[in-house]
Amino acid sequence: MARPRKLLKNSTGDLTEQRRLQKEAEEAAISNMPRDLLGQQPSELRDKVARETWERIVPDLLCELTTCNLDRDNMIMYCNAWSEAMEAQRRLKRNKTDDDYQELWRRRLKDARAECRRYGKLLGMDVSSRLKNADRKVANEDETINEMFGDI
Repeated sequence: MARPRKLLKNSTGDLTEQRRLQKEAEEAAISNMPRDLLGQQPSELRDKVARETWERIVPDLLCELTTCNLDRDNMIMYCNAWSEAMEAQRRLKRNKTDDDYQELWRRRLKDARAECRRYGKLLGMDVSSRLKNADRKVANEDETINEMFGDI
C-alpha cells in the first residue's frame, strides 16, 4: 500500500528542484478543481443540526485551497455524524432511568463520535493537520522576511 502523500507546505524532506516543481504543479491542479457545489447545502443532510453544521464548517474548509467538490461527500458524512452524536446526547440526558435505553444511545454516541473523527480527519479538521499547516505558514513567512532583510 502506498504511503499517504503530503502537501508541499507539510513536506519536511529534502526535495530535489524537479520534485518540488512537480509537487507545486500537482497542488496547482488540485486548487483549480471546481468548488461550486460546496456553496449549496446538500439535500442529503439528515436534519436541522446537520444543516447548521454544514453552514458552520464550509467557510473554514473553503479557506484551504485543496478543498473541492470531491470533499462534499465527506463533509455530508461528517455533518450527519455530528447530528447523530448530538441526538444521542439529548436522548441520554432525557431518559436516565432505563438501562437498556441508555446503553443503546451510548453505543450510538460512541459510533457517531468515531465517525466524526474519521471524516473530520479526512477533511483536515483535526488539530495536528491545522498545526502542521500553521507551522509551514510561519516558516514561509520567516523565509520571506529573511530574503527581504537578511538574517538578523
